[in-house]
This record gives sequence, C-alpha cells and structure tokens, in this order.
Amino acid sequence: MPTARFWLAPEQVRILPVSDQVLDYALTFKSQLSQHGVRVTVDAANERLPKKICIRFNP
Repeated sequence: MPTARFWLAPEQVRILPVSDQVLDYALTFKSQLSQHGVRVTVDAANERLPKKICIRFNP
C-alpha cells in the first residue's frame, strides 16, 4: 500500500474554524505549527463549515 508523502504537499494542513469565535485560536495554532516547519493555512472565510469543505473539493 502506498504511503502519503506528507512533506511533498504544498499545503500540509488547512484549518477550518467553525465560527468567528475560534478564529484567534486557529491563527495561534497556525503560528505554532508553522514554527515546527508545517505548511499550514487558515480558511477564515465567513462561510459555514460544509460550504468551506465543498468549495475546497469542488473549486
């Protein structure tokens, strides 16, 4: 079975905050991951979580 090459991915982690109330925490977590060399983004769009997922996989 092939294994995923995590280090090859241009975006290794995408954080999808479920509300504006947790956006600051998401940005703090992004900063912590970045300090460890993880390529991470935060989707701060004002959309519901299912919509964010749909947009991500059906551009």
